[in-house]
Amino acid sequence: MEGEGELAALGGNLNRLIEGLAELVSQIRTAAEEIAVATAEILAATTQQAAGAAEAVTAVQETVSTVGEVKQTTQLVTQKAQAVAEAVQRTTQIAQDGRRAVEESTRSAQEAKTRMEAIAARILTLSEQAQAIARSPPPWATSPSSRISWP
Repeated sequence: MEGEGELAALGGNLNRLIEGLAELVSQIRTAAEEIAVATAEILAATTQQAAGAAEAVTAVQETVSTVGEVKQTTQLVTQKAQAVAEAVQRTTQIAQDGRRAVEESTRSAQEAKTRMEAIAARILTLSEQAQAIARSPPPWATSPSSRISWP
C-alpha cells in the first residue's frame, strides 16, 4: 500500500511537471511566433533600407559624373560625393549584416522551438509510461508462485 501511494504521488508529480512543461513550451512557442513576426518586420524594413541605400549610391554616382563638367567645383563635389558613397556603402553593409543577424535569429528561434517540442514529446511519452507503470500492480503481487509461504 505504501508503495502504491508513493507511485501515485510520483505520477501526480510527473503530471504536474508535464503540465508545467507544456505551459512553458506553449509560452516559448508564443514567444517564438512573436519573434518570427517581429523578425519579418525588421527584415522588411532592412530590405527597404538596403534598396534605398542602393538607390542613393546610384544617385551619388550620377551626381559625381555630372559635376565633373564644372572644373572649379569638381574636386570639392567629388570629395563630398565619395564620403557620401562610403557612408552609404557602410550603411548598406550594416543593413546587410543586420538582415543576416535577423535571419540567423529567426533560424535559431525555429531550432529552439523544434527542440522544445521534441523535448515536450519525450516528456509526455515518459509520463504516459510512468502512468502505465503506476496503474499496473507489480508482478510479485499478482503471481501466487512468487509469494512467500510461512511455516
